[in-house]
Amino acid sequence: MSLLKHLRIEQTAIMGHSLGGMVAMAVAQQAQAARELILLEGWNSLQATSAFGAEHHFGGLSEESKALVKQQFSAVSNGVGKEHWAIFWRSVEEFSAEKFRKETRMPILDIYGSIGCAPSTPEMLQLPHHLQQKICWLDGTGHYLHKQKPEMIANHCRCFLAHSDTN
Repeated sequence: MSLLKHLRIEQTAIMGHSLGGMVAMAVAQQAQAARELILLEGWNSLQATSAFGAEHHFGGLSEESKALVKQQFSAVSNGVGKEHWAIFWRSVEEFSAEKFRKETRMPILDIYGSIGCAPSTPEMLQLPHHLQQKICWLDGTGHYLHKQKPEMIANHCRCFLAHSDTN
């Protein structure tokens, strides 16, 4: 938020994937410059991960991509140190955006991969139904949908931002 002020950015969209989606929601609650929110697999709480089957996490990724994701995760978690990682993870476990999502009228685009979805998945994600909040499901993708279909993600984002500018 300090960066937005320093750069004198008065309006912006905030975007996040996975845990970064949680961070994006926290920023959107506090940053006056936040006008739209785009969440790629951005859960309201950690409990929402149970909405998908086990195949969802790496669903659709090549073996090479899976190995790279695992390597990147290890590098981050090991680089932070066990004590700091424990503090971070505790904050993730305690995070809830349910109230924010119910009360905000900020335009929000949620994009989820469809692999591992069950009929109960949308309900388990606890996504409120507001006219300003749009949910998209990308067929044949899992949690790392942006690595599988980046052009499709970009198109959804462009359309969403163009539409929210007209409202």
